[in-house]
Amino acid sequence: MNLLFATTNAGKMKEVRALLASAGIKLYYLKDMDIAVAAPEETGATFEENALLKAHYYHNFYRMPVIADDAGLVVPALNGEPGVYSARYAGVGANDAQNNQKLLQTIKARKLDRPEAYFKAVVALVTEGEEHLFEGTCHGRICNEPRGGNGFGYDPLFELVEKSCTFAEMDINLKNSVSHRGKAFASLAGYLKKIV
Repeated sequence: MNLLFATTNAGKMKEVRALLASAGIKLYYLKDMDIAVAAPEETGATFEENALLKAHYYHNFYRMPVIADDAGLVVPALNGEPGVYSARYAGVGANDAQNNQKLLQTIKARKLDRPEAYFKAVVALVTEGEEHLFEGTCHGRICNEPRGGNGFGYDPLFELVEKSCTFAEMDINLKNSVSHRGKAFASLAGYLKKIV
């Protein structure tokens, strides 16, 4: 089965390649496609809406099965911020360091100390006439400063309490076994193995 993963994020590509290696599929990325198309605006109010929006958009353009994900960090004490705005928390075009800095500044301004947080990932699979959603969550807390050099996004700030380390301090295999994205894509892989 040929499957397009609608992302340009190198970190996601690396993680998902490892997660779907055993599912018996040929995985393509947007960079592999001969014709490029501008990314859709993520106007959904939830991770589910954004994942489906992207999957349908690329499926309609490329006419092949597509998976798209939307994921983010949720800090309940910040009324759910950054949430669906995780990738652009510090503004459109912001990089990981800028988003991390804004998060730490916001936490400090609210006088919070290592608040509880969770990552949530939703993966949408869109094929001809069908759509499916797979999700995963991972609970932890926000560190007072970045730790570790692996991963991407908020990984240096997100500490998994039971492992006493941040996502950025984990190797990719450990992270994939416990992360929100790992759980969501493991569910997807299980489904794909049944239909391939």
